[in-house]
Amino acid sequence: MPADRIVSIALLTQREADRLAGTLQHCYPVSDGHSFEHLLAQLDQIEIEPSRDSVVIRVPAGPPSEDERG
Repeated sequence: MPADRIVSIALLTQREADRLAGTLQHCYPVSDGHSFEHLLAQLDQIEIEPSRDSVVIRVPAGPPSEDERG
């Protein structure tokens, strides 16, 4: 795997970003105008089930996104 692969994406408050500033390699601020309610609602639908040696993640199928609809 390439060394620059994405390993995590997070939405942090400014306080959290300040606390982690010394450990974060990249941090991209998001303006207050962006709305994440739709994304957060979708993330809340994910089911995580621990198994013996791994974790099973189930993402319910939803309506196609604008990109998928073309």
